[in-house]
Amino acid sequence: MSKYRFKTKEEFIRDGLWNDECDTPKGWNPDGEMNEYLGREIPEFYLEECEAGVSFRLYGWTFCSKDYVEISDDGFKPIEETVMEVSGNNNWWTPRDVFSKKGGCYLAWNDAKTLEEAVDAYDTIVWKYARPIKTKLTLKQVAEKFGLKEHEIEIIES
Repeated sequence: MSKYRFKTKEEFIRDGLWNDECDTPKGWNPDGEMNEYLGREIPEFYLEECEAGVSFRLYGWTFCSKDYVEISDDGFKPIEETVMEVSGNNNWWTPRDVFSKKGGCYLAWNDAKTLEEAVDAYDTIVWKYARPIKTKLTLKQVAEKFGLKEHEIEIIES
């Protein structure tokens, strides 16, 4: 059994990668000649490319990392439990203890904003988006870190 497969039509649509006009994934042959690969397992020969998340050629067609996903029995993919910022709409963010990913969404302990709070948590919630929490520093903290005075630092846009 392969470790990777091509996305299904539903997954391409969910990810905003479906071309309605051609009825194909974006970037695939517009005549639908590649559609036979939708949902199919990727041969083990391409495992190294899939693991690296790079493009590969199969029977003359080029596929890239947005075209395939890792196969799991139920779609549940545990990740290292960590506090992340989560959102349902990509506009409003809140910290939560995230422990898994399934179906492109993130599973977190409901109302647990720290790893310590998660110890007694049993209720879960699903979030569409998750991102690492940004480190927030004051000018004084930066100055102390680099052995400078605050007036010796100029913050510029990166």
